[in-house]
Amino acid sequence: MAALLYKDFFITASGQFDKQKELRMPIADISWHSASGYESHTIQDSVHYFGTKKEAEAFAIEAAKAWIDAGVKAAKRLAFAYWILGQARCSSFRGQIS
Repeated sequence: MAALLYKDFFITASGQFDKQKELRMPIADISWHSASGYESHTIQDSVHYFGTKKEAEAFAIEAAKAWIDAGVKAAKRLAFAYWILGQARCSSFRGQIS
């Protein structure tokens, strides 16, 4: 098992052994602290299999980082949109005072 702290998210990665295929499936557990407490998300990739535990763990970590980065980008876009809306409302409100 591999563990890593990435952008305030804790990632644990493992390579679960599939006896039928005799290969390892990458699994990543991602956890983070939010306003409501701790939250988590699991990525289990049943498409990609690897011959070694280390390869499966490395793939799981990269998949988790990509998931985190996609969420962070979406949150930034949403925050920017709210900021723009706030600026527009402030501008129209200022016009009403004059």
